[in-house]
Amino acid sequence: MAQIQVHNTQSIFRAVARLLLIAVTLWLPLAHADDPVQSQQPPRLPRPVQAQATPPSPTLPGNEIPPVSNLMLSTTDNLSTLPPDYFDLEKSKIMRWNDQTKYLLVYISDGSYLPGWNPNNPNLVKAAFQEWEQAMAPRFHFIYMPDERGADVKVIWATRLTPEANGEAAGVNELQTWGKFIAKNDIKLALISPEGRAYTPSATQSIALHEIGHMLGLRAHSTQRSDVMYPSMTAESWETPQHLSTRDINTLHRVYEAKADYKSPPGYHLSNFDQFKRTQHGRSMTFMWISMPGVPFPVPIILPF
Repeated sequence: MAQIQVHNTQSIFRAVARLLLIAVTLWLPLAHADDPVQSQQPPRLPRPVQAQATPPSPTLPGNEIPPVSNLMLSTTDNLSTLPPDYFDLEKSKIMRWNDQTKYLLVYISDGSYLPGWNPNNPNLVKAAFQEWEQAMAPRFHFIYMPDERGADVKVIWATRLTPEANGEAAGVNELQTWGKFIAKNDIKLALISPEGRAYTPSATQSIALHEIGHMLGLRAHSTQRSDVMYPSMTAESWETPQHLSTRDINTLHRVYEAKADYKSPPGYHLSNFDQFKRTQHGRSMTFMWISMPGVPFPVPIILPF
């Protein structure tokens, strides 16, 4: 009798244990169903990308920088983010007028015999010279000569200019050197565009303003269309003359603050350069007789060499 009671007691315990195990097994999922952390799906993270060799971005052969003429820059660029000048682009030698040269004698030729001529062209060129003179005051003064004798700078007209490596030019600054001295610094301006269209007065003035910048010492081109020294004419320049930017003016000031590698010798006109060369043999104090505007006789100038 005692054995039967023990056996029944053990059976009851086993049955209760099974019921408890089943209850716990069913209760656990239900207990966590209301847990906000467990019920939400984890946020989706970016799928990991396997490391792959990045293909090079398309460039010109040899990873060359595209030529300036191919850069599509807008005149609405935020000018406040631009450097104050582009002097760092002046990679070539500094070639400018001597520090003692305060005035330049300019001769503007007559192109009335050429197709595309506008009788107002000389005045347009003078307006361009005047803009540079005012911007650089009191560094330069321009005096206009009735003929090319004694002139430092000659402005010559041509119907069209000989095509260069990058196409036909609208204007050219012809600069020649002898030793460390500038021997020639003239300007040529075209009357007809490569498309066969006569340049408008606004375009002619803009082209002259650009070439005068080269003549004064800006050898490099800017990469911003808002600067006069950008290498290509903007479409707006055909209707409205372009004007100097602050960057153009700042850059030319820096050119004249820098040491010149090539410069014009003091006390003479470039038209007398052959005579100047003869004074270089002795490298000593030399008299040079030159013609001064308004003076009816030659004036002796002492050149210290």
